[in-house]
Amino acid sequence: HLLATQDFRPGLINSNNRVIRLLEAVKTLSDHVKGNGVILERLLVYQKLLDQARPTMKAKATLWIEELLTGMTSHLKDIRTKAMTLGMKACSAFPGSSSISLAVRFVLASELEPEKTFSMLMCRRLEKMIAAKEEVIQVPQIWALVLLLSNGLDVNIDSWSDLKDWLRVIQRCFNCSESAVRQQSNMAWNRLVYIV
Repeated sequence: HLLATQDFRPGLINSNNRVIRLLEAVKTLSDHVKGNGVILERLLVYQKLLDQARPTMKAKATLWIEELLTGMTSHLKDIRTKAMTLGMKACSAFPGSSSISLAVRFVLASELEPEKTFSMLMCRRLEKMIAAKEEVIQVPQIWALVLLLSNGLDVNIDSWSDLKDWLRVIQRCFNCSESAVRQQSNMAWNRLVYIV
């Protein structure tokens, strides 16, 4: 918790690869300590580092992007909300960043099970969230964040091989009976139109 709330001097935090070492240590923390509190605190540390060490967070996106994407589809609302906040902060900090989009696409393309990529499993989780009344409102927001983070200056979203699966998710959101979900879906779709 201290790392997530402490403001470090720029010279201190950026010297001797401290941010990189911190990112590596925080990434492996759940190997030593179990529980949802660890995941929440990790997301808070990433948010603080986005404020204090933006260039390193951009350069070492592979060390934190997977936790961001996993957190956004968590079964726990607190973790999902913190991950979405981190995702929004990353979108505003790195608009159209090629290094971020490459890291996101690398994680999404990674094969977790035979013939099942992270992207496919994330889409299936979002589809399950559509069926849950308390989670459905967040699905279009998560959808938009993933697409915004997947788009870079060198890597356009329209050339993404997994785009078809993601379009099916937003289609199901548009077909939802709740007007708030359809409104969020329209806003998410507008973000897609903006980046294309």
